[in-house]
Amino acid sequence: MTEQRRIALQLRRQLLTALLGGDRRSALHALQASANAPLSRLETFSEVMAPAMHEIGRLWERNELSIAEEHLASEIMSASLQEIRAAPLDDDLSPTAVVSCAPGEAHVLAAQLVRELLSERGWRVWFLGASSPAQDIVEFVGDRRPRLLVLAITLDRHVPGARDITRRLARGSHRPYVLIGGAAVRSPHDEARLGADAIGTSLEELVSVASELEARCGWSSTATTPDHRSGDGP
Repeated sequence: MTEQRRIALQLRRQLLTALLGGDRRSALHALQASANAPLSRLETFSEVMAPAMHEIGRLWERNELSIAEEHLASEIMSASLQEIRAAPLDDDLSPTAVVSCAPGEAHVLAAQLVRELLSERGWRVWFLGASSPAQDIVEFVGDRRPRLLVLAITLDRHVPGARDITRRLARGSHRPYVLIGGAAVRSPHDEARLGADAIGTSLEELVSVASELEARCGWSSTATTPDHRSGDGP
């Protein structure tokens, strides 16, 4: 096991313990420690934060956590993420993206992590948050004309809402590259079923898609070094 992997596992356990205990201060301490560890921001998100919340969701599905406890853990994670946000690096030449949860989807952490990774790369990101109606998302995309739309889906019952958006975009005046990801997206076959250009089953896949789009528009990402420690966010 590499030193980075060992540190990530240790911080993941600390974070999970804090979330299960409803301990906001300890959760933030674990995330701040990850920022000072030899972990990139992507590694912190994919190996510390996302697995911890996946375990929270698994415990809730097994009725080992109440809805209130699951909501508290999610709120602590979202608040802690806000505390460690990096300052935006976009400028007038940056590629643009809209990041949103699927209609009806209230689990917002996956979308927040996507926003942070794109912002760190220098993208200008419009973040629509949880549960925006399909028509509102489509109209926003038509007005802002982003290069990329990312839709996050955690629960299977919200998959039809994402499909509704891609159908509406296909009939609209502007159709961006569409990436759909989250716990409800599990198979490469979901790409065609959802009408997406790509599906993301991991944050690493998101970074790969972002790199590809950056190359297409001849733009160089600001994320050029492995040191992604956060600064004072807005």
